[in-house]
Amino acid sequence: MAKREAEELKRQQEQAALTKAEELAAKKAEEARVMAEQNAARWAEEEAARQREQRLPSDHQ
Repeated sequence: MAKREAEELKRQQEQAALTKAEELAAKKAEEARVMAEQNAARWAEEEAARQREQRLPSDHQ
């Protein structure tokens, strides 16, 4: 009986560790998604600024 209880406890601990790892992975994935969105928005803003600069007549002409 003690062996069975020890095995059950070990299984529960492994499941808890797995759940914690899954939660951490989900959190890191969300952080990466947010960073990617921010980078894409920053790139789009910079690209729009470059496009505007190309369309404006140069002050040096």
